[in-house]
Amino acid sequence: SILDHDISLPTGKLVEHIFHNGYDKFFIRDLPEIDAVDKSKIENTVFRNQMIARHKSKSDKSKTTPKKKEKTERKRFVPLKESDLKKQEEPLDSGEVNINEYIFEGEERENILEEQQGKETAPKPTQNNYYVEYTINKLVSQIDFSFMDESYQPFTGGGAPIFLNRGFNGLFMVGATDLMEDYRLTGGVRLSPNLRNNEYMISYENLKNRLDQQWVFHRKSYENTGENVSQKIASHNIYYKIKYPFNQVFSARATASVRYDRATILATDYFTLQVPNEYYTWGGLKAELVFDNTRDRGINTKFGTRGKAFGEYYQLIDDERKDINMFVVGLDIRNYLPIHRTFIWANRFAASTSFGTSKLIYYMGGVDNWLTPKFNRGTEIDYEQNYAFQTLATPMRGFQQNIRNGNSFAVFNTELRFPVVRYFSKKPLKSEFLSSLQIVGFMDIGSAWIGLNPYSEENTIIETRYNRKPFQITVKRMVEPMVGGAGGGLRAKIFGYFVRLDYAWGYLEGKVREPKLYLSFNLDF
Repeated sequence: SILDHDISLPTGKLVEHIFHNGYDKFFIRDLPEIDAVDKSKIENTVFRNQMIARHKSKSDKSKTTPKKKEKTERKRFVPLKESDLKKQEEPLDSGEVNINEYIFEGEERENILEEQQGKETAPKPTQNNYYVEYTINKLVSQIDFSFMDESYQPFTGGGAPIFLNRGFNGLFMVGATDLMEDYRLTGGVRLSPNLRNNEYMISYENLKNRLDQQWVFHRKSYENTGENVSQKIASHNIYYKIKYPFNQVFSARATASVRYDRATILATDYFTLQVPNEYYTWGGLKAELVFDNTRDRGINTKFGTRGKAFGEYYQLIDDERKDINMFVVGLDIRNYLPIHRTFIWANRFAASTSFGTSKLIYYMGGVDNWLTPKFNRGTEIDYEQNYAFQTLATPMRGFQQNIRNGNSFAVFNTELRFPVVRYFSKKPLKSEFLSSLQIVGFMDIGSAWIGLNPYSEENTIIETRYNRKPFQITVKRMVEPMVGGAGGGLRAKIFGYFVRLDYAWGYLEGKVREPKLYLSFNLDF
């Protein structure tokens, strides 16, 4: 009993799916050559013989009985060639099938021929214009943990955890598309618990041609709380994105953007009340080359390779500050190697650097979408670098955020992902939790630094100044720029969210640090 079968003409292969003794079995074999098929051994089926007899009886009857003009309802209509018209009186053969000239069984051949010759005219179908009409195809209402976009945050001076995620927020999204799926509308709002730091997004996509186009408006606000002051930042972004696929796995992408930020110091006393708001308008361009031939074999289980290389340029649009700009280049490459069945070995290498009159600071440490992030205030920040934006360089498990920082970073991550229940199960699992449960062993190594060389003097020598009148003391300490971490963790989908629990030991300057526990909500690395 063959459940499914398929052929691939380019490879000349045939695959058959058979269920036998409780197992799904697949068999692959070569397609036979057309000339190797003995046509003389092909016998008519019972149904075929009935159709031949039915045709012969109608043909004989048509020669003796005048035909009545009547409309015939047909299931399918296939135009016949001139050769068919010449052979209209010939009966169907009993053996060979001409794949170039044929009609479907059950069709009234004589009536079709009459319509082709003009003896009987069939009504032509009415041609109507297609007008774009939208229908809702997506409605989301859930608790969410991430931003609707992934733009950089304005630099706030450090000293507080960097939240690239929003924690527990209510997400509401509605998507609509037309019948041909050429156009797509998406709108969403994320409500924060305090109803002040909300997020809004609206998107329009034109997917009709090979070049995909998208227009996005996005607005978000968030607060950064330091030791003495709290700052609220409202960011408004407009994006125009295009994507051009060269083939199924390789594409080029470009984004033009305008960003308007408003930074406000929240008033807690008379002095903070006097601090004026700051306004910034940035224009940006981003280009990407993306390769992705991965195949999903389950939740957080991929086979193949994916990666991207990108370059970004940002220019401050201001009458008084036209000389402020920033360049960012980087890459991110990931490979997923199957060890046995769905047991995989995942590797990732990522690196990036920023330069220009303003720079982007990378805080290394922790994981993405960390539920309760911690910030290491012991690593100093070089404010002379004139940082304009900030982001995280992760994962670096075993440490808090800011174990290293700078305008450049590089990190290598490796993980063994073992789906403990699904691996041993011989039947499909109905439980989403058991199907997604993974045991993970991992190792991270990398660094963030200033300039091009992580082992330059400005990265390996840390100066600490002490003012003790009448003396000023400067203490210089040599440090190792590279850090590493290793440990294990669990992955599972719980109540619709993919939850990660990691337990890691950090390795810094020849010493193993105390282990740290991470709870986060994020797929992959």
